[in-house]
Amino acid sequence: MQQSTASGYPVSAAWFWGVLAAAAVWTVRAYFWPFAACGWCKGRGRRQMGKRHGDCRWCRGSGRRQVKGSKTVHRAVRSLRNARKDGK
Repeated sequence: MQQSTASGYPVSAAWFWGVLAAAAVWTVRAYFWPFAACGWCKGRGRRQMGKRHGDCRWCRGSGRRQVKGSKTVHRAVRSLRNARKDGK
């Protein structure tokens, strides 16, 4: 017997829609907010490591990092706009 959720959908369908919704939220986030605080230096741009003081090696002192996949999302949007523009 197949399990179902409270809404009556099978569990696999609920997982599918959940993953699809999460991907949509991530895509919107990557498009509108492509940068986030660096996780290594917490957005300060500097990190003290023992006696060494200096710029964070991950963000190179900016305190910001690019969200994974934001370049891909922007490239896809740009190519869709160009294809639509060329099609007219």
